[in-house]
Amino acid sequence: MSLLRTTTFALSWVVMIGAPRAATADSSATPSEIHGRVGDPVSPQQLPAVPDRDEVAPAESRPSRAEHAASSAAFLPFTIGASTDSTYGKALSGYDGSRRAFVYEGAADAHVAGGLSVRAGYSSADLSGHASALLGGRLQLLSQKRQGFDLALGLFYLPQGIDGEGLVRASLLVGGQIDRVALLGSVSYGQDPEGDDHHAELSAASLFRATPELLLGADVRARALVFSSDEKHDGATEPVFDLAAGPVAHYVLGPIVLTSEVGASALAMRGPHGSIRPTIGMQYGLLSLFSAGFAL
Repeated sequence: MSLLRTTTFALSWVVMIGAPRAATADSSATPSEIHGRVGDPVSPQQLPAVPDRDEVAPAESRPSRAEHAASSAAFLPFTIGASTDSTYGKALSGYDGSRRAFVYEGAADAHVAGGLSVRAGYSSADLSGHASALLGGRLQLLSQKRQGFDLALGLFYLPQGIDGEGLVRASLLVGGQIDRVALLGSVSYGQDPEGDDHHAELSAASLFRATPELLLGADVRARALVFSSDEKHDGATEPVFDLAAGPVAHYVLGPIVLTSEVGASALAMRGPHGSIRPTIGMQYGLLSLFSAGFAL
């Protein structure tokens, strides 16, 4: 009995000592020891998945409202864009060397619903040389997202056109973007309410997005009094054609867009009939314009 008790006691003592050591050995085992012995080759399936650097594409930042409006011709001095999804305003001033005069313009364009936007403003750069208010709107028919380019119709009214008469002008506007380049243009026809003065206007522009904040390009406009049967123009000296063109730059600063254009302008003046002056006289000069605008 004493021998049995002694043997049992010795076995119990060995178990009590060996159990903590085994637990400590298991808890300190490395991951490679858990899945296999140290030094054994590790299969690719056992390695954690690491994404390839080439597969991780940086998220592209969406353009701000001001950047989008600028690339859609919202702040160009001469060309009006076909896109109507932006609400913005701008104030422009500068010097037109062919007119020998300072020019100015203020306008606001608001998106109403769908493809409809309305515009109101005041400008000193009408072909007649008279400052005049501007009222009108645009209706966008096609969009860059759906059809690949923008197309819109515009209808504008200048309460004071030639010799204080009103001028109604209809426009067809088109534009599109290819990568970082935007191409825009418009053709317009206008006449006074009496229907005896007929005007035509062409404009075109291009913009290249050099950086998200800087857009570079060119803006051109040509306007002409195509035909007039109004007798009150006889014996008067008046402008019948003008051209303005030059490189343009937009700088986007938050919601603010600063624009400058420096180029050249030309103005054709028709003298009074029967005078010693030529019927058509051309004037040329330097064009320098600056504007500040904002987008909502």
